Amino acid sequence: MRKGLLGLKEFADIRQDALHVAEGKFEGKGLTDGHADAFRHAYWNAMMTQRYGEEWARDFATAHERNPSSHHVPVAMDLHNNEVGRAIARANPDASPEQMANLIEQAVKDGKMVVIDKNDTLVSSNESPPGETRETKNKPWPTDNPGRNDDHDPGDPSATPDQY
Repeated sequence: MRKGLLGLKEFADIRQDALHVAEGKFEGKGLTDGHADAFRHAYWNAMMTQRYGEEWARDFATAHERNPSSHHVPVAMDLHNNEVGRAIARANPDASPEQMANLIEQAVKDGKMVVIDKNDTLVSSNESPPGETRETKNKPWPTDNPGRNDDHDPGDPSATPDQY
């Protein structure tokens, strides 16, 4: 991993790119606990895997989800979709960002990801149409962590897995 300011910028750019690509692929539908969120997590992990290696990406993404006050259902969703993204990167190590985004979008459409339906249940991403998943912003998860409803990636791009 590149160190210093360039490394921090590179890491922050991957995170930001994942959010923007997810918004475009799913027209902003399901940015939290829905299809765009599933895509974002998988794409973020795929790009980190390509850039920093699978072990580092897995350690960081898993540690990032370890907030003890987070609700277990969205955490399970995120962990599953993170792993799918890493698997896609492992199977396509030379894919361009655009190719990776298309592979991940197809995985969402094929039901390889999970989303949370309106009954607060994890379902395959092809079982609930985009935009018809849990409305987390209007119905927050019961938790002591009000930040869970935000874009819950680390605010500090210099954070490392052992800090969580």
